Amino acid sequence: MAFRDDVRSFAGQAQRQLEQGAQQVQEMLEEYRQRRRFNELARELGRTVYHGRKHGGVDETAVARICAQMAAVEEELAAGTGGGGGQRPDQA
Repeated sequence: MAFRDDVRSFAGQAQRQLEQGAQQVQEMLEEYRQRRRFNELARELGRTVYHGRKHGGVDETAVARICAQMAAVEEELAAGTGGGGGQRPDQA
């Protein structure tokens, strides 16, 4: 009987550890997606500014929209990961 109880206890611990590990992986993937989104927005911002300077006028509306989206991603990272692990989103 004691052996069976030990096996059940071990199995329960293993299951909890697997669930915890899966949750950590999901959180890491979400953080990666957010950092990637931030970097995509940064590239878009750069292209917008470059194109505007090259062709005689930066689209300030587009710049403001992109900056607002970048700020939102930064806030999500700070809220979801405890400040992004001390890194800025562009350091991913």
